[in-house]
Amino acid sequence: MLLAIDVGNSWTSFGAFAEGVSQGFAGCETSLLRNAATAITALDSCLVELGIGPGDFDCVLASVVPEVRQWLVDRLWDLTSKAPLELKAAGDVGLTVDYEHPETMGSDRVANALEAIGSCRLPAIVVDCGTATTFEVLTPDGALRGGPILAGIEVSLQALSSKTSLLPQVGARAALSPLNRSTADAMVAGAVLGHAHAVVGLVGAIEVELGSECEVVLTGGLGGLIAPHCPGRFQYDPHWTLRGMVRAFERLSGPTNLALES
Repeated sequence: MLLAIDVGNSWTSFGAFAEGVSQGFAGCETSLLRNAATAITALDSCLVELGIGPGDFDCVLASVVPEVRQWLVDRLWDLTSKAPLELKAAGDVGLTVDYEHPETMGSDRVANALEAIGSCRLPAIVVDCGTATTFEVLTPDGALRGGPILAGIEVSLQALSSKTSLLPQVGARAALSPLNRSTADAMVAGAVLGHAHAVVGLVGAIEVELGSECEVVLTGGLGGLIAPHCPGRFQYDPHWTLRGMVRAFERLSGPTNLALES
């Protein structure tokens, strides 16, 4: 069994894979893993949900939160008596990055790119909607180019309430219409529908610059909120990053019998 763990700023995702085929997914708020009082319970609950016990799994880890990364490395060592394979830099997995400082490219973005190379017709764009919304642009020859980075939907809503005197705190949720009869619904519509239009517009601008239509994938915890408001050719896969991490594991560990499901 292979356990893939993607630690984001707000949410940590877990995926279990056997011979490349997904066996289940789980997740928890990253804040629970930052707190010593809740970290072990949060991790163990996710492992139980996935049916994984101590010592019977390999692990691949990607983290953009350094303090959580170190705790997980130590805890996984306790559970398996071996260190997880870590996806840290594009060069580690043989990915060509057309970026001024490739080492600053987040490991989750590298995983997204690997899955696009393995699953998409290139050129392709992966839009990962989380705390930030990132665009991973894959050129026809499989190089990763840096795309735009936007403040995420929840960050936008938090900024509205924290920087104004009267606007309330509102969580991210589905938006049905741009016409609303309450301030909270109006804020959600602006954040979600505005974000969807920004994503569609930026994808179009990228395609113009590349001179080619791209295959487009939406992922991330908030990708499902904007997917209904995007063109039908945009596919949504909430577990895209975890699948890319399985591909990273293959490259980091050498030839294996893992063969990703198509």
